[in-house]
Amino acid sequence: MQKEVISKRKQLLSCENYVSMCYEYKVKDFADMALKLSISLLIFNDFSISDKKKILQSSDNENYQFLSLQDIYKKLNKKAFSFEDIADQIKFSYLEKEKAIVIGSRKTIEEGTIASVKKLLSELRKQYEIICLKTNDKKVLKWAAQDRRIDYIILDASYNSQVIDKALCSVMKQSNKYFEFVISPLLETKTEQELSTVIRNSKKMLKIIKSYNTPFIFSANPSTPYQLRNSSQMRCIGEFLGIPYNKTKKNTYDYQFSNLIKNVIKLDDSYLFEGVRGFHR
Repeated sequence: MQKEVISKRKQLLSCENYVSMCYEYKVKDFADMALKLSISLLIFNDFSISDKKKILQSSDNENYQFLSLQDIYKKLNKKAFSFEDIADQIKFSYLEKEKAIVIGSRKTIEEGTIASVKKLLSELRKQYEIICLKTNDKKVLKWAAQDRRIDYIILDASYNSQVIDKALCSVMKQSNKYFEFVISPLLETKTEQELSTVIRNSKKMLKIIKSYNTPFIFSANPSTPYQLRNSSQMRCIGEFLGIPYNKTKKNTYDYQFSNLIKNVIKLDDSYLFEGVRGFHR
């Protein structure tokens, strides 16, 4: 593929980090819509690594190709060593395919106590590429902000804005952990009063995140393919909520892609500890 074509595709890259399929739809249905919206990375909730492998093995579609970053990494891990090199080679390997969609696995934990979250983490970490936490308990949030096994802490746009504060943002920033700001409540409100409340809470939360320069990403959390939003659409919604469009370029793809690669590396059999891998002859 010509360099200019790959460069153009890079500019259009979009990700949905939190797809929650309802029973009426399948992975293929979301992929069909994602292709139309130039979304190249779909991470499905309650979708394990083994579920993903089954989809990849049974996939036979002329319109696009399903890809797994785990499979791509296995082919590269003896040729690339720095994280930047690995990320660049993985990205190039699927950008050169004209119509390819990367699918990833994720689990969202919704538990009320630190003990229950710890128990689930010990059971689930090897089964999913991405682990997220959804809770409005401040104690659980501050503990989770320091746990390396949790990739994202979810901020639902319907939450009361008081769930986050300076202390939580400070710990999140120190731990290099991301908030995942979910916009679906904005799109699903049924009354003007409900919409007004959600908009007000969303603006307050994002203002706090912005003021402390805390890392975050945007997700739409679609349950149907028609609720998918590409990068440009998500950034426009972010601008409406007070985050300038030109400040969110990485929040709708780059951070998600980078985090997924980090976990793919950690889950690989060759991983020993950060920056060190072992190889079998």
